[in-house]
Amino acid sequence: MYIFDRLFRKSIDINKLEGMYLKTSNRKNQYGIQDKYFNQSKKLLSIFGKIDDEEINKIKLLIITDTHNMLDYLELNQMVNEHPNYDLCVLLGDHSIGDIEKILKCIPREKIYALLGNHDSVNYIDKYNLNDLNGKCIEYNGVKFMGIKGSFKYKPDEFPSFTQEESILFLKDMPKVDILFSHDGPFNDELSNFPPHQGLFGITYYLFKNKVKYNIHGHLHGSYRKKLINGTEEICVYGINYIELGGNIMNNDDQKQDLNTTVKYIKNNEDDKIWWVRNPEQKGERLFTFDKENIFNLFEDYPYKLTKEQKEIFDKENPYWADFFKDR
Repeated sequence: MYIFDRLFRKSIDINKLEGMYLKTSNRKNQYGIQDKYFNQSKKLLSIFGKIDDEEINKIKLLIITDTHNMLDYLELNQMVNEHPNYDLCVLLGDHSIGDIEKILKCIPREKIYALLGNHDSVNYIDKYNLNDLNGKCIEYNGVKFMGIKGSFKYKPDEFPSFTQEESILFLKDMPKVDILFSHDGPFNDELSNFPPHQGLFGITYYLFKNKVKYNIHGHLHGSYRKKLINGTEEICVYGINYIELGGNIMNNDDQKQDLNTTVKYIKNNEDDKIWWVRNPEQKGERLFTFDKENIFNLFEDYPYKLTKEQKEIFDKENPYWADFFKDR
């Protein structure tokens, strides 16, 4: 009787909690920061508890994310050659058609599971008949995994995205998995002034409710690993990565050897005037230069710090990025 009462009270608590999270009090602020999602981890932990200690079966993964039309074919080919026994390749989104075509030269289609990112205006999953991971629960060698596409919907345009409420509804009744793959990450309590990177609360809620072992995501153009207070391992990746799960998670830097160990200047085409800067010490940045002396950061400096002539050259040689930043 005591166990039944406890479970009954817990179900009431969960229903109340979900009702609060799904209640939309200010529709005007649906694209901005919503205070009700901040600092909820302790409350979720008290209701759902910590994850189990039992380890999942071993799985070896190639993870590719946020290549934005600049996937390095040589780096990918080297990664595949260094780890020929990988099990699956997961694409986390923000890839161009050119990126996908390079990937398919190295990796069999049947090994690829894919998500769309918030900048994917073309559905390359349908175009190339890839395995769509969004909302799908897959089992491989006893390891269950699922995916959720897109990011937080930080503007009213149509792109792969969810409002916070939509992300909760999308995931809350999905079955339990060992790994949740996502383009965006969990809700970030420490980020209160940049909605595009605030994360999805639906991911946070799903991880706690289902005691998920791992969440692997991209979107932030950086790499880190940390544990949520319930024990879920959050693994943020960028670019091309090899990860083994089901034992000790090796440091990503130990698992792969970068193709570029020194700073290099690379042109997309021989006649271009722009060099792209490859610096292994600066992960998650897109750097370019006209003279190998003055370095521009694509995401911070374009087009504000370019002269009119430099912008014209850049736009001509990089139509993808010109369109990407057309609203600036």
